Amino acid sequence: MKKVAETWYATGHNTTDKFISPLFAEYNNFPETLIQVSDIEVLLSDSVDLEKKMLSSNNNVVLSIYKNVPHVWQIFGFLPETKEAINEIGNFINN
Repeated sequence: MKKVAETWYATGHNTTDKFISPLFAEYNNFPETLIQVSDIEVLLSDSVDLEKKMLSSNNNVVLSIYKNVPHVWQIFGFLPETKEAINEIGNFINN
């Protein structure tokens, strides 16, 4: 995965830069955060790691792992999981 990031996403940049990967940022006094990820996408392990990092700095974070949906499924209005994810976002913001 590191090679893919270096080649496609961060050509010529340090992949440990917090502006390239949020895994290398500091999360002190960070706002409450909702992370939505699919169990079949490449960002699953990064999302789990990010949740752990944020929790270790005493932040409020919610990690929701959806089953068998594509990356950015929230934009596909025909999926039942889209409505569920959008409702979760709305509830998260309103609470």
